[in-house]
Amino acid sequence: MLMVAILVLGQAAGFGPAGGVPGVPLACQLAWARAGNVWERAKRPELLRYCDLIGSARAKLSSGRAGATSALDAAREARRMLPERVEALVIQGRALVVLGDGPGAVLAFRAAVARDPTAIDEPSARLAWARALARTGEPRLASDVYRSLEPWVGELRGEDRGSAELEIGVAAMSMGREGLDDAVNVLRAATRENSGEARNLAIVALALALDRRGDLTAVREALSSGSMGDPRDRIQTPYAKAVFTVAPSDALAAAALALEVVGERAGAADTWQASLEADPNGPWADYSKAHAQADRSRAPGRP
Repeated sequence: MLMVAILVLGQAAGFGPAGGVPGVPLACQLAWARAGNVWERAKRPELLRYCDLIGSARAKLSSGRAGATSALDAAREARRMLPERVEALVIQGRALVVLGDGPGAVLAFRAAVARDPTAIDEPSARLAWARALARTGEPRLASDVYRSLEPWVGELRGEDRGSAELEIGVAAMSMGREGLDDAVNVLRAATRENSGEARNLAIVALALALDRRGDLTAVREALSSGSMGDPRDRIQTPYAKAVFTVAPSDALAAAALALEVVGERAGAADTWQASLEADPNGPWADYSKAHAQADRSRAPGRP
């Protein structure tokens, strides 16, 4: 009976032994499978308790800040029990990302990878690692991690999938022309997966990628499918800033393009200039400069 109860708890948390679930330590799969044997439980009771803590923490990570706080507490307790294992460090890093502690998350992830290079291979861990790097001043490394996640983004659940597609698309575009095709493909998916603010951001990011690729007709088509209001306001929200952390200048460029398309040339020119000043040596500096000059020359009151 005890075995069944533990298996059900683990599987409900997405952390059960069946089928080699990604992110589930083999040691925990075996511990759950043998939990009904009193002799096996007596051999390593701390492992079974560790696995229960890890399974519970993983389940709580999808419940916002309150869940992340509980997950962090459980991960820290698990680390005290079996400090040599890496799973608790990874969960600690994921929880700290949700709680806004980027430096703490980076330390936890780096400690985990130092012990086991495969520690963050699970897509949800890799996404958190990319976010932590982006928010602690390592945008180039964050972009590399985001792009390595692209083949596995379909394994993410719920809102994480749509958010990851949006962030991966922004990261790909920030690499320059070599990343444009990937950016367009993944941002198209992001417009389908997301709703509300995330969808609107995906739309303006997609329009920017299309414009940079020269698909001018598709730019208007993309922007017409969203409801933006003033795009300069939309890129100032906490969520928008988090999405564009790897390339803040691209948030300004996306807003500038949206203004340009509806004929607000003066506002567009100023916003293109702000984008250029935010990253004067970046791969898209000449692109922003050309748009700023063109919009300035066509703004009302100019010859």
